[in-house]
Amino acid sequence: KICFIGHSHKPCAFIHDSTKIIIPENTNHIEIEPDKRYIINTGSVGQPRDGDPRAAYGILDTDKGLFELKRLVYPVESVQDKIKNCGLPWQLGYRLSLGQ
Repeated sequence: KICFIGHSHKPCAFIHDSTKIIIPENTNHIEIEPDKRYIINTGSVGQPRDGDPRAAYGILDTDKGLFELKRLVYPVESVQDKIKNCGLPWQLGYRLSLGQ
């Protein structure tokens, strides 16, 4: 009843309760209810699309019925240097610090 995705790089969720689809404004904490279905995008470690350059990941606590979105600072500058040294376009590295 829970599907995790991450391709769009933007944390979000869709909850289906058999009559409608709910899009919660806050995806940092989602209570998992047994009678609903969920699609949860946990965000990404690189190339975020939500303006937050930190790495994003999620934890599902099945005992508590709770999903939590977490963020971590990672060495963006080091990754930018690696992108530059590989000969990739500079824009790919630059956007990491913007969260775009």
